[in-house]
Formats: sequence, C-alpha cells, structure tokens
Amino acid sequence: TAATGKVINFYGPSNEPDWRAALREILEKVEAKGCRRLASAGFDEPRLAAAMEAAPLPFTASAYGDVPLADCSAKARGDVLSSVVRRLDEGWLHPGAVIEDAVAGEAVDGRRRGQNMAAYDWQRDGRWVTCKSAQLTWNASSQRWELKFHNIKLDACDELLLVAYTPEGVHLF
Repeated sequence: TAATGKVINFYGPSNEPDWRAALREILEKVEAKGCRRLASAGFDEPRLAAAMEAAPLPFTASAYGDVPLADCSAKARGDVLSSVVRRLDEGWLHPGAVIEDAVAGEAVDGRRRGQNMAAYDWQRDGRWVTCKSAQLTWNASSQRWELKFHNIKLDACDELLLVAYTPEGVHLF
C-alpha cells in the first residue's frame, strides 16, 4: 500500500545450513531480478570501515565491541546502514555528486511528516534515493537463509538501494 509499502524476499535453498553457500545463491537471485551490484565490502574494507566509523552508533551497540551492528535492533541497524550507504554513495560511488537531506513533505493522509519520516532518504543530484537493508537470517520453519526487505515504496523514490547485511560484510545493490 502507499502507507506501508511492499516486502521483497530473497530465499536461499531449502535445507542449506551453510550461510555462505546460501548467500551466494541469494545474491545471484538479486542480480537475476535486475538489480545491479554496486559494491560488496567485507567489514575490513577501509572505505566501509571509515564510513561505519563516521556513522553514529546507538549507545547500546557501541558497548558491544568489535562485532559491527550485531547487537543492534533491526531499526537501529537499518538507520546506521542507511547512514553508511549515504557516505559511500557520496564518497565512493558518486564522488562529486550533490548530496542533500530529504525534504519531509506530507504523508499519504495529508499530514506533515517529521524529518525522519520523509518518503526517501536523501537526494543525489536531485534524484530521490531510498536505502533499505535486510539482515541475512536463518528461517527455522522453512529451513533456509533469507533476506527480507520491508516497506518498499517504489513510487516514492527515483532510485532504490538495497543493502544485504551478512556475517561477511555488506552487499549494495
């Protein structure tokens, strides 16, 4: 719906307990659906590490040490990853582009939105960019690994960036 958006799911093979094998197949499916891989970076990649260091961590997450974002809630991790991707978008993927904050605008019911509820995340050279992330998770009932992106509103942006958060690092589409 216009208010809540859609869900995009990518599933690994059933009964494949190895997350690495499942992730390979999931990422192939993402590309097969027409998404172009923009970047993949392990957590030791200097540009990713610098962007993550510059992104503000929730206070609780900062107390857990060396495992990036592992102990964050899904919302907190999504907020941090969106901030990280914005920095990568500006400094790595589109250097020299004009990056601006989103304009809050109005909700579908006509009420004014708060800045954190804008229809998109930032503007790049006037294009509305939305960033959504999903964590690679094991679904015990279906016995497979999955990426599940929520609240996808394609009509509210010019470009959708999908971030797969995995044990090995992040993959940006």
